[in-house]
Amino acid sequence: MKEGDTVLLSVGSTVLQIAKHIRHIKHITVLTNSIFVLNELMDSDVRLFVLGGCVNSSEYDMEGHLTVEALKHFCVDIAFICAGGITREFGVSDYNCEVAQVNKAILARARKTVLVAHAKKFGMDSFSVTCPLDSIHTIISDSTLSKEYVRYLREKGIELILAEV
Repeated sequence: MKEGDTVLLSVGSTVLQIAKHIRHIKHITVLTNSIFVLNELMDSDVRLFVLGGCVNSSEYDMEGHLTVEALKHFCVDIAFICAGGITREFGVSDYNCEVAQVNKAILARARKTVLVAHAKKFGMDSFSVTCPLDSIHTIISDSTLSKEYVRYLREKGIELILAEV
């Protein structure tokens, strides 16, 4: 990510960590449907847009058809999404159908998609499928990710960034 980029930050605790690290980058534009990300970036150096929709008070996000419709008005350089689960068979999935639907719409509007997920999310499926792994350009996870998944993702040509824990 660099100055001048347009960035979309979806929902999730790992995506929130991205927001904390970009708050001082000048001349970037951030779109989000996350109330946590909104609060984190409210008084920062970024230009901030909020995607509307139905507020889900348990997830602290905006979701639903209005959020999906709002996404149709934007193109972003890089989008960060999260996952409830990641497997070879079903790809990226989420606990919440509405979050999965919004993330599908995000994928359609982004030039580059980054999945941020704890290593413990790999090897398990969540309720609603978001996308196959082929739809993801880069995965950021932690160094406890199994060697099996590291090898598999690299063989698929997905850029893999592992943070030390």
